Amino acid sequence: MKRLLFGMLSLGLVVGFATGCTSDPTAALRGSPDRVKSSRSFVNTVIGDSVSVKSWTLDEQGNTLTLLPTATSANAAVATITVDSVLTNQPQDQLFYFVKGQGHGATIVIASVEGIADTIQIESFPAQAVFVSPPDTVGSGDTGTFACEAQDTGGDPITGDPFTCTYESADTDVVEVVDSTGAWTAKAPGSSLITVTVEGGAEGVNLMTVEPGTFAGTLSASTGVPGDIITVTKAVAGPDFDADTEVFFGGVEAFIDNLAAGAIDVAVPATLQSGAISLLFTGLGSGQLAQTAAWTSDPTPDDPFDPNATCGAGPVVTNGNFYIVLTAADTDNFFTVTNSTGGDIDVTVEAEWFTGADVDILWQPASCSGFTGNFDGATGANPEESTVTIGAGVTFNLRMNLYTGATSADNVKFTISGMP
Repeated sequence: MKRLLFGMLSLGLVVGFATGCTSDPTAALRGSPDRVKSSRSFVNTVIGDSVSVKSWTLDEQGNTLTLLPTATSANAAVATITVDSVLTNQPQDQLFYFVKGQGHGATIVIASVEGIADTIQIESFPAQAVFVSPPDTVGSGDTGTFACEAQDTGGDPITGDPFTCTYESADTDVVEVVDSTGAWTAKAPGSSLITVTVEGGAEGVNLMTVEPGTFAGTLSASTGVPGDIITVTKAVAGPDFDADTEVFFGGVEAFIDNLAAGAIDVAVPATLQSGAISLLFTGLGSGQLAQTAAWTSDPTPDDPFDPNATCGAGPVVTNGNFYIVLTAADTDNFFTVTNSTGGDIDVTVEAEWFTGADVDILWQPASCSGFTGNFDGATGANPEESTVTIGAGVTFNLRMNLYTGATSADNVKFTISGMP
């Protein structure tokens, strides 16, 4: 009985003390504000967008107090604060608010109460990057400088600190660009995707197409039949011809007979086209530029050695390069090679062409019956090469043969050496 009474008295004292000192039964367990804590210490935001943050007050024991901090921006031109009243009014003893990017730059948000504060680092970046009046189609050799604009989420130009654009070309063989300045040079024909990036990582893209520029040099002729040699002279300030320069007549590649930096001799190929076509030069100079000139094409798939269609025709008396056309209708060109000296000579022929056809080098005796037995030039190789020994006073027939006779016209270059 005494124990029960004592317990009841003790309970009454405790309850009476607690209710008699304060209306908040938990206040005695909490201390004064000791620090402010936030859900984030660093915020990256794009201009025009918002990031949710919450801050709260703790006592020395780490208990959350009902005393809410206040959040302010140190620079409203960079970021502003908007309190989320719906969440803040809930019984969580936390201040909920949005940090919205307003302009490019860095600042801090201060969450404070009674002289105690927590700081949050804020960086506000452009939401998107766009090219300003970008070129979409340019000529090979053209130059220029890209410009960019940084925008907020609504597409409006940003305010605040200056921003830096960097640029990248997906194909530097087509468009070369200086990433830090946007200076560009159009090179080989084709298309390249150009990317601009601003601080914070926002990107914009522009597809840039390069077409051949206009050839400003001169041609010794503006028309000709297959096998003709024309001289092409570059403009004084134009790009040089070099080792990887290529020439195309209406898309058909031609052989360069003689190469120099300022001028080249080109063998006119058979194009099977009639009238005005494009004469294209690629791989010009260190910039790998491309330029076009006008050309009038003769559709005749002929060459200077026709009608060398029968054995025993067309004497060849000098060393050098020769250009012929082999077609399904004319699969052979024949030439006679005579050793006019008093001793044996070794004559070498090398042939090359641009297509997937198979061209063979064959040797026949003067009688045109049978072959000499030398078939080292009758392989599937490109280039083909064959060497024969011709005795004193002996004549051989050189037969250039389109082995794959069903193919389209093939422009063939063959080079003879070893003639006396």
